[in-house]
Amino acid sequence: TLQVAKVAASLGAVCANHTPVTALLRHAGRTTGAAVTDSITGRDFQIKARKVVLAGGAWLDNLLALDTPGVAPRLAPTRGIHIVLPGDRLPPGTAFALTAPADGRLVFAIPWHHRTVAGTTDSPYDGDPANPPFNLPEVDYLLDAVNHNFPGAGFARADVVAVQSGLRPLISRPGRGLDDLSRRHRLIRTPSGVLAVGGGKLTTYRRIAGKTVDAVLRYLAAARMHFPDAGLNTENVPLNR
Repeated sequence: TLQVAKVAASLGAVCANHTPVTALLRHAGRTTGAAVTDSITGRDFQIKARKVVLAGGAWLDNLLALDTPGVAPRLAPTRGIHIVLPGDRLPPGTAFALTAPADGRLVFAIPWHHRTVAGTTDSPYDGDPANPPFNLPEVDYLLDAVNHNFPGAGFARADVVAVQSGLRPLISRPGRGLDDLSRRHRLIRTPSGVLAVGGGKLTTYRRIAGKTVDAVLRYLAAARMHFPDAGLNTENVPLNR
């Protein structure tokens, strides 16, 4: 995510990191920007835009509530964890797709900086988006998956170098269980003119971003707002610039 921001900045985007949104700005019933706070300096300032897009991931409901107080939540977040293991017990330089013996779910074991990252789990979550926890049964679930497929590895809790916990901002579907929630993204338009995007997966972020930007450009064209054509197909821009 940071690399995407760095490449965007190199192509002319203005990035304001560490600046949580405190309010959305309105003019004549339309959302025209955001009030933010620089969490490093404490300075408050405003960001104006011809079209506001809320792409806040697990914080999308919080942002939609700033635009429309009392709006019903749109997300049904799920939590997933990865564990970091020593990298010398699995074949080096190879990523594996494994089957978890407990329930048959797909688990990946991927080499990373001389370690192995194994994951992920999937469970409902309704807590603080900034601090999703983990529990030891989840760790054991991933250890069992790796050890089941590589009996000689012998990984135990004491071998776990680190645990990473994150959220999937899935779109809720009333009456549907966790396994029935779609991993597809959805564009949401609010009465104030905000375009929000929720759901989807990090692995499909370019497709999600492309469809979102296309929707913004259609809006600008319909509103007869000039937007310079950069002539850049970001689909072919590498992230190692």
